[in-house]
Amino acid sequence: MCVGNHPALRTIVNGQYVNPWLSLKILGGAADAQALAVAPYFLFKLDETDNVLTALFDQDDFYRETLAATQAQGKELMVYEVNLHTTSGNASPAARAALAKRLMTALNLGIKRQCLYTPAQYDAFFESGP
Repeated sequence: MCVGNHPALRTIVNGQYVNPWLSLKILGGAADAQALAVAPYFLFKLDETDNVLTALFDQDDFYRETLAATQAQGKELMVYEVNLHTTSGNASPAARAALAKRLMTALNLGIKRQCLYTPAQYDAFFESGP
């Protein structure tokens, strides 16, 4: 199917948030793609003894690198799926409520299109704790 330049249709490639180099190589190989979409899950483990703020702000952040390289190609960076992913550890559910910070980080960098994946995470298996 030929979509031409219809404004309602966008060609997007998915990439790995934790591997900007590979994601950008894939984007570079898709000349017709208008955007790169990544899934920046974070906080895979959080224990009740962890300082929540330190853990939240001490995370890997590939947004800047990926955003700069995506924009250099004249493309948009999007988030196709995000949530905190603390399926390990024994922190309380209240301590796991850091999703807003992650969304705001991307928004402040100019990443406007973001989709959440099951905000309550009822589909996730927890190894221990609540």
